[in-house]
Amino acid sequence: MRNWVVGFIVILLSACGASQQDAALEACFESARHALQRDAGSSFEIDAKRSADSVKTNDDDTIELRVVSFLRRDEGEPQQRDFACKVRFTEGKPTPDVISFTFLWQAEG
Repeated sequence: MRNWVVGFIVILLSACGASQQDAALEACFESARHALQRDAGSSFEIDAKRSADSVKTNDDDTIELRVVSFLRRDEGEPQQRDFACKVRFTEGKPTPDVISFTFLWQAEG
């Protein structure tokens, strides 16, 4: 169900003239949400602006970015959790494939 929703959002954004970078952000955000939801009893927030500022298109047409997020456990102080994400688009497919998604031990301040 969740994949269908993400796919629908990406298709909707594409219809509205959204860029491949927007689709890459959404695919990476979905991967981050999936990773962060594994931590039971916690809440999280993704910093979309800081994440969007890190988007870079590579020479091989892949797009990579740093997903900046904050995890809060048991109503404590939020802790920054960053992920490196890379996506690739396939012709005829509206959503990109996440080809690399890695937790970054060193969060950017």
